[in-house]
Amino acid sequence: MTDGHPRPRITQHSAESALLLGEAIYALYAESFRSSPHNGVETETQYLERWNQHRRRPGFLLLTLDLGTSTAPVGFLYGYSGRPGTWWFDHVVAELPETIRTQWFTDPFEIVEMGVIPAYRGRGYGTRLIQRALEVIPNHRVVLSTQRDRNPVVRLYQREGFEVIHPGLRFSDTGEPFLVMARAVHR
Repeated sequence: MTDGHPRPRITQHSAESALLLGEAIYALYAESFRSSPHNGVETETQYLERWNQHRRRPGFLLLTLDLGTSTAPVGFLYGYSGRPGTWWFDHVVAELPETIRTQWFTDPFEIVEMGVIPAYRGRGYGTRLIQRALEVIPNHRVVLSTQRDRNPVVRLYQREGFEVIHPGLRFSDTGEPFLVMARAVHR
């Protein structure tokens, strides 16, 4: 036990072992992203289609967090090495000045999603997932986007050394603004 909470166990999964975890990750995603500040979730079919595309990308990494008392994870983080020719990468790069693109988008690791189910938030589990990812990814830069407004995870990212590199990127004409954040990985 740490801080009165069970000690979390973080497991790293390869793209191959993650193949069998798609439905479990969807369940975590759905529970994590149904509440504010998020605006809902994709259907399981949509999510699993995207999951399987992402799982095949270079540098794919999945971390799951469980409490050692159950086999069901209560948190997850996944991403991969960012490359031109993918939707998020190309959309973000098109909105950034050349100096920022050069600094942060030369072989970055993209954190696609991180979530902790609501009943387990506020216990440092998201922080542990970020810290573990920073220990194991081979890339020297990490990039992500997160909803800008009413989003407590922004403080977590800032505490872990992420800086805002775009203050309000919209991924659709009617969508909410997102922060694009980045940090260097020091080894």
